[in-house]
Amino acid sequence: MFFGLFLNFVTVRKNPDGGVTMKISLSWLNDFLPVDTSPAGVAALTHELTMLGFEVESVQRIGRELIGVVAAFVEKVEPHPNADRLRLVTVNHGAGRLTLVCGAPNVAEGLTVPLAQLGAVLPGVEQPLKKARIRGVDSEGMLCSEVELGLSDDHSGLKLLDPADWKPGDPLARDYNLQDVVLDLEITQNRGDAYSILGIARDLAALRGVPLSRPEAPAAPAADGDERVEIVLDPACADCSRYAGQRMSGVRVGPSPRWLVNRLEAVGLRSISNVVDVTNYVMWELGHPLHAFDLREVRGRRIHVRNAAAGERFTTLDGQERTLDVEHTLICDGERPVALAGIMGGLNSGIAADTTEILLECAVFDSVGIRMGARRAGLSSDSSRRFERGVDPRDVEAVLRRASSLVALTAGGQLAGGCADADPRPWQPQPLTLRSARCNAVLGLALSAERMRAHLEALGCECETSAEGLRVTPPSWRHDLEREIDLIEEVVRLEGYEQVPQPDSARVPLGQRGNPRRELLERVRREAVGLGFRQVMSYSMTDPRQLERVLPERPVLQIRNPLSQEMSVLRPSLLPSLLETAVYNLNRRAEGQRLFELDREFHPDPACATGCRESLHLALLLVGQLRPESWQGPAEAYGFHDLKEVVLLLLSHLHLEGLRLLPYLDGVFSANSLAIERDGERLGVFGQLEPRLCERMGTEWPVFALDLDLESVARLAPGLPRYQPFSRQPSVLRDLSLISPAELPAGALADTLLEAGRPLLQQVQVVDVYQGKGVPDGCVSRSYRLRFNDRERSLSDADVDPVVTDLLKQAEQRHGARLRS
Repeated sequence: MFFGLFLNFVTVRKNPDGGVTMKISLSWLNDFLPVDTSPAGVAALTHELTMLGFEVESVQRIGRELIGVVAAFVEKVEPHPNADRLRLVTVNHGAGRLTLVCGAPNVAEGLTVPLAQLGAVLPGVEQPLKKARIRGVDSEGMLCSEVELGLSDDHSGLKLLDPADWKPGDPLARDYNLQDVVLDLEITQNRGDAYSILGIARDLAALRGVPLSRPEAPAAPAADGDERVEIVLDPACADCSRYAGQRMSGVRVGPSPRWLVNRLEAVGLRSISNVVDVTNYVMWELGHPLHAFDLREVRGRRIHVRNAAAGERFTTLDGQERTLDVEHTLICDGERPVALAGIMGGLNSGIAADTTEILLECAVFDSVGIRMGARRAGLSSDSSRRFERGVDPRDVEAVLRRASSLVALTAGGQLAGGCADADPRPWQPQPLTLRSARCNAVLGLALSAERMRAHLEALGCECETSAEGLRVTPPSWRHDLEREIDLIEEVVRLEGYEQVPQPDSARVPLGQRGNPRRELLERVRREAVGLGFRQVMSYSMTDPRQLERVLPERPVLQIRNPLSQEMSVLRPSLLPSLLETAVYNLNRRAEGQRLFELDREFHPDPACATGCRESLHLALLLVGQLRPESWQGPAEAYGFHDLKEVVLLLLSHLHLEGLRLLPYLDGVFSANSLAIERDGERLGVFGQLEPRLCERMGTEWPVFALDLDLESVARLAPGLPRYQPFSRQPSVLRDLSLISPAELPAGALADTLLEAGRPLLQQVQVVDVYQGKGVPDGCVSRSYRLRFNDRERSLSDADVDPVVTDLLKQAEQRHGARLRS
């Protein structure tokens, strides 16, 4: 059996909006800097992390306190007089003997097992254990499996204790108590350094201005001799810049100590074996993936890193045979491949139960090469995800030192020779220049160059003054610091976003024209919020598998070098991510969802210079309960007419006129849908999404959505109404009764009057309509009230009369309207 089968499969998961979340144990974080785990302390820490750019998705207090549970020695096992599957068990618990009833299949004389005594409080049970009578026999306690102890889901039998470590009466709280707080953090895609306890601790130490302490890594004991594994990097292989290996002998593969298991369990990892657990532990702690080879399977004691041959086949640890191409990098021994570099180890070299000699690997692989290789192989592991975002090229020796120290501690290994390290292309720093004036201009602050320098040095940068400004050398672990604006972001992260003032440019002075497009977006956003919707903001890059479930026929734009498979295409619609967010919330009992997103869609278009046409869209979504069940009646789900009411209100608030609603059906919207058109141009679609698509996304609720093309709306919607102060000058009113053809709309004649009378004519209003004596057949008499005004002076009849004469002439020429005598 291979104990390395689950190496590098850990609890890093994708967030619905494209981010990645990772669990952080505060007791583990406390090894690097002081952490207050009280409710107030956790709340303050959550705020600090959010301000640093790490959103805290959840806070979980985990606890396992074994009160009244001791080790007990099984002295006698007898049949139960009244039950075939139960046994009467006599145990010695150090302070005497007890007889109790047990149904575990593995109970036997001579075992040492956990005993919950009367009064014991077990995890997940509020009441203390009481004496029970089971099938006519009194039971004065309970022998426990790992389920009763809260250690795992294993209920196959009693937990067995090593009699060499446990004497009757020893409390299990000695090794098995666990009290911790676990945070689920969302880590942005560019912060590869933050996928570790150390990475989070670095930023917190910089923010707080406290020293960072790394756990001690005492040197492992060394065996005699200095036989190192030979490491050869193929010059044609550009994806591996450094490869180091530490040989260890005298290793005893077995279960991990309880402290190590507790740490891994706290962040959601399952213990495999001591050696494998150490590699996962160090990767989680320091952020650099490792791999452990069974050195018996490394033929020739030689490691050769090369490109794969086209069509070459290799079986990975998960048992899958994969066909490779020249873009993949292989770790080979003297005869054959043993690992797919940076992604997953091979089935032929994993750690086995009888492994005694190992090779610990720590390498630096090119992020783009690993990303492309993982995507081509259809395989994504936690190792590949970390290499895709970049690892610290200078911490290889420290990582191996920490790992070998822990292997020696947990598996009794010894260093068999020094560390073999091939580093033909050492990492070279790329200095940047930060201009203090530019930094202050961007942030709207007045920070001194010394304060900027202090913030950057706290984050590990090296700074020196130059003629251009600060010459900043980013640390080897910060691959995201590439431009001056990145340094400015680091400064404001530590200075505090709350210190940045609102820019004056956000306020448009009265009477000054703003950006019409931006005004429309803000107007649509306000209308959607006013109608009770919550805004969603997701990534423009999305998962093609998600699109295949919702938009299987929609053409998409592939990204040449995606961050990951989950972000490898540009979205052609806002609906899939919006639906995914709604389903995510519904699964967490958020029963009624009113969501909207306002962002760009991307469509292939050869007519565009870039081959990509971007269009701004609004997507609205209704799903779930409109009203929950109550004394007033049963629960009611959202329906088509709820959406239609929202859509009509939104369109009316945008002052869109002349719209037609026509039946619509495609592969996404069902027959219960309508298209919004004006003058033959489609502005959008709303209605019920196809139920089969929603089921693929994980919901049986009917889903109702709107997809509105805001590019078209921007061309047709009138501008925002603007505030105009009242005129200080008096207005002049004139009433005109005009006879015109009855079929002529009143508004058409009013528009002609207003156009002809400007700029003095401010308003035209219909005040009366008459048909009868004095009005020819087929005609109508309408009375219009005209209001004239000039903001600079008072108007006289001499000013108004020529205007009235001219507008009457225009009315007669255009519409045949004449003044009624």
